[in-house]
Amino acid sequence: MDINDILVDVPAWKWALSVLYTLGLTLLRYYGSKKWALSAIRLSVLAALCFLLLEPLLKSTTSEIEPSTIVLVYDASSSQWIGNDSIPRKEALNSWAHEGEKLFRNLDYNVEVLDFSKQLTPREKWKCNGSRTDLSSALEGIKNKYTHRNVRGVVITTDGLSNSGRDPEFGTSTLDVPHFFIGTGDTTTIKDIEINQLLCNQVTYLNNEFPLEIKMRSNGFAGEEFKLNLKLGDDIVDSKSFKITETNGFYTHRTSIKASSIGMKIIRASISPLSGEERKENNYASAYIEVLDSKRKITIVANAPHPDVQALKLSLSKNLHQDVDVIFRNEIANHTTFGKSDVLILHNIPNTSKPTPKEITKALNTDVPILFVGGPNMDWAHIPLERIGLSMEPGKATQEIKGTVNFGFGLFKEPNGLDADLAYLPPLIRAMGEPKPSSSLNSLIYQRLDNLKTDWPLIAFNKDAIGRRSGVIMGEGIWRWRMESSIKNGDSEIFDELINRSLQYLDSRDDVRRFRIIAPKRLEEDNRVMFSAQVYDASLNPTTDSDINLTLTKSNGEELDFDFSVDGTSFKLDCGRLSPGEYSWRANTVLDNKVEKLRGAFVVSEVKAELISEAANHDLLKRMALKTGGQFLGEMGIEYNEDLGVGFAERVDKKIQKRDIIHEFTERLELINFSFIFWLVLGGLTLEWVIRRRQGGY
Repeated sequence: MDINDILVDVPAWKWALSVLYTLGLTLLRYYGSKKWALSAIRLSVLAALCFLLLEPLLKSTTSEIEPSTIVLVYDASSSQWIGNDSIPRKEALNSWAHEGEKLFRNLDYNVEVLDFSKQLTPREKWKCNGSRTDLSSALEGIKNKYTHRNVRGVVITTDGLSNSGRDPEFGTSTLDVPHFFIGTGDTTTIKDIEINQLLCNQVTYLNNEFPLEIKMRSNGFAGEEFKLNLKLGDDIVDSKSFKITETNGFYTHRTSIKASSIGMKIIRASISPLSGEERKENNYASAYIEVLDSKRKITIVANAPHPDVQALKLSLSKNLHQDVDVIFRNEIANHTTFGKSDVLILHNIPNTSKPTPKEITKALNTDVPILFVGGPNMDWAHIPLERIGLSMEPGKATQEIKGTVNFGFGLFKEPNGLDADLAYLPPLIRAMGEPKPSSSLNSLIYQRLDNLKTDWPLIAFNKDAIGRRSGVIMGEGIWRWRMESSIKNGDSEIFDELINRSLQYLDSRDDVRRFRIIAPKRLEEDNRVMFSAQVYDASLNPTTDSDINLTLTKSNGEELDFDFSVDGTSFKLDCGRLSPGEYSWRANTVLDNKVEKLRGAFVVSEVKAELISEAANHDLLKRMALKTGGQFLGEMGIEYNEDLGVGFAERVDKKIQKRDIIHEFTERLELINFSFIFWLVLGGLTLEWVIRRRQGGY
């Protein structure tokens, strides 16, 4: 510790006061006694105490050496070795994956090893079986992880093929250090026919025809012919032959299939292999489609034709899971499906100028969710208070109203951008009068009269004592909202989401089950199968006192048993990654000595992204190496030896400048916290006391 490291930042008068205090107390006791040793001890102790009162700080500097680091990144997807000579290619890649770190450490580098396929991860155990390659996210992950680190270079081993994420060459930012690439995979073009994509909807409805699109590609085989077969379940539903006219050809087949039974259905597309085809694994593709029995039935009942009705129908029809029907009041008696609706929308019904049809009066007393939309002629007083959640005596005059979002609304999430839209949307029109909402009404949008904000509901929702749900839109002219939003934003997505989320809430039901499970419906084989569960006691408070068991059953009848683990106030289960196929599950727990059971099903889709027949893209790696100031080190062929690995490491070492960085950290410590000062002061006082006692003093 140097004297210059002690810092005292106080004015001069405090120094003078400390000196006078120290000298004064020393002279007060020993002036004229000629006890020089005792005077010196007293003076030293008092000086130390006064100095500590000045709050001195000690500047402490520590240094840390950060060595030069090389980051080794390995592509762990299966396309590195699939194809001709797959076994020796995989063995060579495995050798380099295990030897690379040691070779760079021998050159006195700090080495960090990462693997990537779908995402970038630190090396735990080398496995080259990834089902996707996302080179772009790997490069950006390196940048995010090692920015401001002493990384001298990045060495990436890959085949240059990327089937996920952005373009690695033009859409990706990289760490500002040289990147070196080692090419893997086979650069030769093979003779092959493959199915690139099998496209279909995830959901369709019974007896509907759903579209299919199959995209195929050929390398070689010009002049020959191949046949495509399509199966729905075990039944062949379509087949077609294609003539190969080009060496590199692309083909598309579009068709429609009728859904004749409900449930999860598998669609299989296959191409009959040709003689000389080198890779047959990509001649097959599959997809799953769920066939449902029916859609949500929505009936709009209007007092008379109105642009609002068409706007509502257009918005609701965007949801393919909904059937929207429009009828007018004079058609209700002859409309056979009116009583079968899942949700009713009443536009200007009840009406002040016409009697309410008996069918509407009957519907008001049922459990059917209803959305009331009305303008100046809407007879709000005719609707039961408990049904709608508000009362209002409409006047004869009309007024224009705008809206502001109630950010305390919690029944569902409002569409993003709704508040900004409301600032310029044209006003709605309603009869004058003060709405009086009940405590059960939840307002999504409040009314605004010019610049005056109110707590009157413009769009709101009510749930009565027996659980019936209703909604209100207190004004007509919402068609202008949809049109103006389309002009301003280029589409009507915000308005459409507002209407569809409102209808989805009205048609939902409160889940009062004491045992609930959230399970996947469909996922791909490279995703983990995750379940979450919740158990409630008799008061519907979450509890973790129960055990939950789950049994997975494969399509071949094989069963797998799992137990949920506690996660806070709920339960979770990670079944890991499962092979492609259809699975059903059943779960059970015991509540109040009664066994509660739940069942479900899901599908795991096969991922064939790595089975494409493209040749390894080493040209991309060369361009990226040049762009970052690095170098393409060469190819990893079907053989690996130590000389090859040493050559890779030495070329990197010659290209970069090794430089360790010294980081200095300075901190200021309060001197009063050092314990040795306490012991010095205590020792001085003790020594003074002992000497005075031996001399007969006090």
